[in-house]
Amino acid sequence: MGWRRLLVVVALSLIAAGCSTDLLQGGDEPDEAADSPGADTGGGGDADGDGDSGEVVDDGAPDGGPELTTRSIRLAIGTNWSGDPADAGPASVGARLVAGLLHEGLTAISADGTPKPGLVERWFVSDDRLQWTFVLPEGASDGLGGALTAGDVKASFERLAERGPFDQLVVALGVVDGWNDFVAGDASEVAGFDAVDDLTLVITLAAPYEPILELLAAPGYGVTGMTADGRIRTTGAYRATDDPNWLEAVDPTAVVDRIELVRSDGNGGALLAAGRVDFAVLASDDTGADVPGDVLRQPLDVRVGIAVRFDDAAARLATLAALQAASLARTVPNGSLDVSGTLEAAPASLPGAVTVHVPAGELEPLGVEVAAQLQAAGIEVSLIVLAPPDFAAAVANGEATVFPMVSAGGGWSQSAGLAVADPGGADDVFGVQAEARAALVDAILAEPDPAERAALVNALERLLLEEGLLLPVAIFEVRVGVGEDMNALRIRADGTLDLSLFTG
Repeated sequence: MGWRRLLVVVALSLIAAGCSTDLLQGGDEPDEAADSPGADTGGGGDADGDGDSGEVVDDGAPDGGPELTTRSIRLAIGTNWSGDPADAGPASVGARLVAGLLHEGLTAISADGTPKPGLVERWFVSDDRLQWTFVLPEGASDGLGGALTAGDVKASFERLAERGPFDQLVVALGVVDGWNDFVAGDASEVAGFDAVDDLTLVITLAAPYEPILELLAAPGYGVTGMTADGRIRTTGAYRATDDPNWLEAVDPTAVVDRIELVRSDGNGGALLAAGRVDFAVLASDDTGADVPGDVLRQPLDVRVGIAVRFDDAAARLATLAALQAASLARTVPNGSLDVSGTLEAAPASLPGAVTVHVPAGELEPLGVEVAAQLQAAGIEVSLIVLAPPDFAAAVANGEATVFPMVSAGGGWSQSAGLAVADPGGADDVFGVQAEARAALVDAILAEPDPAERAALVNALERLLLEEGLLLPVAIFEVRVGVGEDMNALRIRADGTLDLSLFTG
């Protein structure tokens, strides 16, 4: 039940924020917090062969800030972000960019999709796959120069409990022994987090869970904390300065040593065209025609599909087969077609009547189109548009049988998504028993090889479609523009910024 509420309330709030520019339109200047890197999308280099792919031409120093140098870049990044990396959700484009610069997690994801060390220098696991030991490097420190200990990392995780039992990051940590008791207030600390010494953190799981390394690389688990005098501790490659509009590299030899955060109130394209910034998320109605450099499509870690919960499997399959995903995707703001699967039409098994539930707001046009397509297939359709909390209740109590389902955090590779798909589990959103699906969930949890686990996840998503439970519709995305001679500026698959391709 908890994840049902999470699925429709938290994920829908992301959509309501508007994925095109997300939190980039107005609000307070960014605070200093962040998260960990992820998979690299590749690309980059010197576009025109003059060897200056890492340089920025100075178009005039900003008022009140340091003089722009050839080792600075400028990001259009106005945001309402709280400064907590846990608030840099999959649709929070601006917050996630800053978060990835300022904070890092225990692990990260390499370009080939496999886990690699983040803050830690190494890890090892017990034979029973329950105890995962993470070792920080000697002399580990935060961006302020203070010592960073295993106890600090433990405290960074435990602070997340304050977000409540329905938060996505909190739910996912339920794989850690004693976490749920701590969140419920029944324990004073998490039994599964043990800071053995200043450099060693042991995480004990309640049951084997092989995706733990990928889970800990999620940007929301970027390590953070507060100093005694109220300053936010950073752990990434950059730190805040006395000027809230500038970040500086922790490593003084970094090729990109300073980053300017330029206020954007939805006018990122205009700032790019004027040469004022080197990177901006474009507004949904901005064609990008005036962008001096490349325009890139950046998928977000947010997907939407249509869920069906009839008891009759044939009726479920026929209902989903009557839907045209390409037309549905066009109703989703900033959505691109999710081509992970289709079904063959089965008109003989169509139900006589269905009710489609949809939340008011960004997803309402999707519900209207679903209803129209089902009516065109000969089904009598009742469309019910509800306020998001009422929609959440209708899904949680089983009243909703045809409805849009949003998943934040990608597919089903993390514990919360797997819990939704696990038939008969406490958080099963579909309510339909299936031995094959249960076996796939168990296999994913027990598979140590990331490539094999990804194949199992794909098989699970296909099985959800073949069972008539979930039709993938769209993956949310944004378009970003970059300035001239900035081909080395790239975004990783998790929405954080990759500056590794810049050369001096």
